[in-house]
Amino acid sequence: MAIILVLAGHLASGRVELAFSWVFWLTVFAVFMDAVDGPVARFLKAQSPMGAQLDNLCDATTFGLAVGLAIVLFLKEVLDPRLSALSYLVGFLWFATVLIRLARFQVDQEGVNPELAHYYFRGLCSPVAALLAVSFIQMALAFPALQLAVPILLLLIAFLMISSYSFADLPKHYLGRRRPIWEIVPFIVVAPFISIPASIVLYLVIFILASLGRQFIAGPQTV
Repeated sequence: MAIILVLAGHLASGRVELAFSWVFWLTVFAVFMDAVDGPVARFLKAQSPMGAQLDNLCDATTFGLAVGLAIVLFLKEVLDPRLSALSYLVGFLWFATVLIRLARFQVDQEGVNPELAHYYFRGLCSPVAALLAVSFIQMALAFPALQLAVPILLLLIAFLMISSYSFADLPKHYLGRRRPIWEIVPFIVVAPFISIPASIVLYLVIFILASLGRQFIAGPQTV
């Protein structure tokens, strides 16, 4: 659906911002579903190898292809129509890094440390990366002064996805009480005042910077 809306936004004059709004909310919904599908499958005793494969295919389609097309649309239609070649390049790089990230996860199931398996990822996970990307694009639509920063931020996020830095699997940490749920309360409180996309960006940027800072100081196992 997000892909269809991006294409509709490209073809219909004056519908670009509406398409981005829908893509944002569909990505939020997809991230939520990606967080709960595992626990629900285990609760229903419905785990299967096919489910694991479908999980990766859905991630590649939603967080890779759909967000990649949204990036192309933003750079080409919103930032500057003369950036056509750059928009296709950045969109392709985004999709490619998501595929690399997902393929590496399949090969490297144990993550960065066997004792911390399933709680940490090597590289920023694609749902978090996609959520940060579409949230920042929404902010840039509301505040045009931020638009020039979008390509730079997208390339940084893409780099973090295929990097060797460690990042916590946030849903599992909160559900497993490894992180206090009150961490997210301040961002929920300020969301009505600064917008939901801005609140998401603020939370994820702080999370990423804190994760990187701890690794630079004490090593990758202390994220």
